[in-house]
Amino acid sequence: MLTILLGVVFAAAALYVRHSYRKLRQKLLAIETVTLELPLLGQKRAGEKIKGTAVICGGSLAGLFTARVCADHFEKVVVVETEDWLSKENGVTPQRWQDAPPRARVIQWKSAHAWLVLIYYALERLFPNLLEMCKAFGIHVTTGDIGVHITGKHITGPYINGQRFGPEGSPKMLCCSRPGFETLLRALVLDPVAYPNVSQISGTVIGVVESKSERRLEEVSVKTPEGTHVIDAVLVVDCTGPGQAVYKTMPSAPPLDSITETYHPKMNYCTSHFALTPEMAERVPMSTYLLPAAGDVSRCLIMFQQDHLSIAISCGAWGSSKDLPTTLEGIREHVAGMGYTAPKHVWDVLDMLKEVEDTITSSLVRCPASFWTHYERVADQLPVNYVAIGDSVGRVNPVFGQGASKALIGAIGMNTLLHEVQGIDNDFAKRVHKAQAGRMKRFWSGTKSADYTHSTTIPAAGETLEHGNIPRLFVRYIQILAPTDFRAARLAWKNMMALDGTSIDIFSPMLFSKILWMMFTERVLGVNLKA
Repeated sequence: MLTILLGVVFAAAALYVRHSYRKLRQKLLAIETVTLELPLLGQKRAGEKIKGTAVICGGSLAGLFTARVCADHFEKVVVVETEDWLSKENGVTPQRWQDAPPRARVIQWKSAHAWLVLIYYALERLFPNLLEMCKAFGIHVTTGDIGVHITGKHITGPYINGQRFGPEGSPKMLCCSRPGFETLLRALVLDPVAYPNVSQISGTVIGVVESKSERRLEEVSVKTPEGTHVIDAVLVVDCTGPGQAVYKTMPSAPPLDSITETYHPKMNYCTSHFALTPEMAERVPMSTYLLPAAGDVSRCLIMFQQDHLSIAISCGAWGSSKDLPTTLEGIREHVAGMGYTAPKHVWDVLDMLKEVEDTITSSLVRCPASFWTHYERVADQLPVNYVAIGDSVGRVNPVFGQGASKALIGAIGMNTLLHEVQGIDNDFAKRVHKAQAGRMKRFWSGTKSADYTHSTTIPAAGETLEHGNIPRLFVRYIQILAPTDFRAARLAWKNMMALDGTSIDIFSPMLFSKILWMMFTERVLGVNLKA
């Protein structure tokens, strides 16, 4: 009788824990992700469009994502882009990435880029002609797995190859260069037939006019080639990147230093591009990420097929840029020195590239400091119609491939709130800043935790590199489990793809029980587990 009673109590407790976990997870999905908001993208407003002009300051990825969202909500949208050539035919024309002029303020213009599954999910909702345009631009649409390997093991393989997806099949992602993707996006957004209310002008924001009676921006002053142009604004979105140009022109704004935290990953990488023959392109994998496990050799390699028959290989290292390769033989030495056996297909690709070794071009990137500006902390002091999105909010280590997704998430969050209002009310910007902070925390904490495993990283003020040791321990166990465990692989994949992973997913009962057993194995039995 006692046994039955204890069994009933245990079963009831287990059901309660499971119910509580699911309820909390659903709440965190809304706070930490935009998964529940994706269906609103591209949907028509319930009422009339907001009268007036939304001014998008900055015409790079964040600005273009934001402009497309605002096209559904405002009578007029004006994108202010500093580089004049981007407002002309070259800015929207399919072309080889080698022929595109370099963007003056984009240090990763010729680096390998990951366009994660979230980006494809969003773009197919925003642009009905996405696939047609991708074909015109020579951009691949491929299975949504960037091929992440930790110490040579494919950690998302059990999930992506498990074929446990819905009727739409495997998730998709785009595989292309930064010039190819940005030009595609600009051509989609500035389509005069599809979005006649969106325009782009060449110029630099030099000032804003604040209302004397309320916390609201009324005008934006732009220095153009023809002279100073003043735009009446109902909404001002700062997409000027780390320069945060609009914020710096607002006389009432608190000092940026007082609301910004920063650390320096001391991470550098060199990207080499090779031209491919059509036959080689058929044999080369679309993407591969080789990343170190916590505490291992501080080297990485990222390999992506690009548009127009090319491949980009980025060799990176935390702490030094002296030995980053610019030759094919140097790339081979870099892979050989990673401290573990690289997957066979990586060596196969490097052998194949001997045929086109003479086409190599290389570019070095020294990653700047990572930062996060907490607008949500001073939202009550900022204009109610001022919003920052993308790198104007924060910058994370680009090696993790989440910069574009971060910008898109900001635009998606703003779209949701625009569907809820008839105009830009006094709480609008505050709600945008708060929502964006909940999503930014995920990017910031995850990339910082990974960077802090490297002894050369300069930590944020008041922190040491031991900060976040416990979360890193759990991540290490996930990395060990993922190559063979479906649940661990799914968790890793969803977080990498910026989808519906939450901060408590690691505590799902089945997965957490395995992690506890691994902790017992190491801490009590003394068995050293390795990724």
